[in-house]
Amino acid sequence: MAVEEKRARIEKTAGLSQAGSRLYEPYRALGYIASSIPHSIQYRGQTAFITTSIGRSFHVYDAEKINLLFVGPHFDHDVVSVLSIGDETFASTGGHVVVCRRGKRVCELEAVNRGEINNLVQFGDHVLGISEDNTVVIWDRNTRELFTEIEFERESFAVTALVHPSTYVNKIVIGSSQGTMQVWNIQSRRCLYEFKTMGSGITCMV
Repeated sequence: MAVEEKRARIEKTAGLSQAGSRLYEPYRALGYIASSIPHSIQYRGQTAFITTSIGRSFHVYDAEKINLLFVGPHFDHDVVSVLSIGDETFASTGGHVVVCRRGKRVCELEAVNRGEINNLVQFGDHVLGISEDNTVVIWDRNTRELFTEIEFERESFAVTALVHPSTYVNKIVIGSSQGTMQVWNIQSRRCLYEFKTMGSGITCMV
């Protein structure tokens, strides 16, 4: 009996040695639960939250510990863009922009029937996106209604990126695959200025 107990203790010790220390044991890798779709980062107080697209849904994480906080609903189509504002997550999927709160579907922004909507961006009380047919679509975030649309000719100005400079009132900067940028007033829907081409296409602006 004593021999069997001693053998059991030895086998248990050997198993612990093979397992190694748990001090540096992997916990979770962000790359395993994200796609090629750009993530959205939001700061609330001292805490940062990361929203990532994972095919037909999305995840919301606490950035400090990479804790999974919320899982979005399962959509019929892949999520092509995500945007986090306050308690709400805006997910573009199947040509629609769905509004979710704490992982639960709440409503949709007014439909525009322009194909997929990419590059969701916040601009004050507005949500902006680039449609598949080369249009900048702007919604009112509070009413969920369409605010305005700015159409472009793809041959001369194929929209690839947009940004709202913090000190520009009612103005956004739109980049193109032709390498040019335009400053637009979204209230008057007027192009105020066009920058000369940079010699290559613009893929991102911050």
